[in-house]
Amino acid sequence: MQEKEVNVEGKRRRLLADVILILVILAIGFSVFLIVRLTEDEGVMVAVRVGDGEEQLYSLSVDGEYVLNGGTNKLVISGGEAYMVEANCPDRTCVRTGKISKTGEKIVCLPNKIYISILGAEEVLR
Repeated sequence: MQEKEVNVEGKRRRLLADVILILVILAIGFSVFLIVRLTEDEGVMVAVRVGDGEEQLYSLSVDGEYVLNGGTNKLVISGGEAYMVEANCPDRTCVRTGKISKTGEKIVCLPNKIYISILGAEEVLR
């Protein structure tokens, strides 16, 4: 009988240790997520490159719609965010990427060779 009590007590301790370990891992993960999100810089420009063409820069502070690649894609800049609203590619990943506004975020349309990225103030000055 005493052996069963010790076994049950051991299982409870292991369960408690497992729960504590899971909570610590979740807390660390959440902390890292917050640090990354809070230290991201707001972008100031949108860099658009179509194929091997020259990079075009658009301000995130000026709202507008831009037809890209002869009409295959449409980029919208509104409220400090850039996003693709139209694409004639089969998977439309670029449209599903959603809105971007932080330095380093990107939208890519591989079939149409369109690369869009957000630049921060430091990158624009270079």
